[in-house]
Amino acid sequence: MENEPMEPLGARYYQNAGYNLAISIIFPMLNTLVVSARFYARKRQKMSLQADDWLTIPALILLMGSCASMIAGVAKHASGYPTPSMTEQRSLTSRSELNIVNSATVIVTKIELAVDLMTIPGLACAKLSFLFFYHRIFCTHGTGFPRLFIITMICAVAVWGAAFELAYLFMCGTHFSAWWGTAENTMKYCQNSLRTEYGFTLSDFLTDAIILLIPLPLLWNLQLRTAKKIAVSLVFLLGSVAIGASIGRFVIIWEIVNMGFDRRADQNCKSFKAP
Repeated sequence: MENEPMEPLGARYYQNAGYNLAISIIFPMLNTLVVSARFYARKRQKMSLQADDWLTIPALILLMGSCASMIAGVAKHASGYPTPSMTEQRSLTSRSELNIVNSATVIVTKIELAVDLMTIPGLACAKLSFLFFYHRIFCTHGTGFPRLFIITMICAVAVWGAAFELAYLFMCGTHFSAWWGTAENTMKYCQNSLRTEYGFTLSDFLTDAIILLIPLPLLWNLQLRTAKKIAVSLVFLLGSVAIGASIGRFVIIWEIVNMGFDRRADQNCKSFKAP
């Protein structure tokens, strides 16, 4: 009874190769258009480029790197595809055994590490771009609580990005090969991996929510007509798309944390930072 095959868990939509490929193509294209339009607008208005503008460049480059890695995983039939069988009796298996590793799983886990290490600083740059933008438009005076709060948030986000970058890099201590080794080695050397993922996605959501809400009270203190205040507030609230992405990542990681190292779950059929 112990060796009886287990019923595989059903794959979610974000675990499919087609979904991974689609977002890896569409996201860089959309972000390239947005960043290009931003720099074009600055040039047309003859405005000097500030920190909030320049920070969009590393954020875009890191996004492209993450998406290129995911495309490579799909192209190699690793990411988003069932794990190849370890037996001759079945063409596919629900999951590699905990003490077995194959080439597809190695590719998936190496790509996961690369995507994680590019996603964290990319998100930090995007958050910092928003905060420096707020500082530029709301902190025209050298003092005051808004300026102090925004500078505090800038420092907090910088520390957040650096801390989680190091946490992911040394998640398995100095046993880096445990990332792409067997699940048994991952459980042995990377014991805090799921908690780190959970902490990252939760803090990502919270920082996004705070950054989204910062400009609203500042706007309503400006000498503007109520209709204009509402209109400008709605423009800033378009940033709630980022909150939606954060919630999506949080839900996915919540599922992964609750699943743990479940033998029924195929470790190759997954996306890494699905929105």
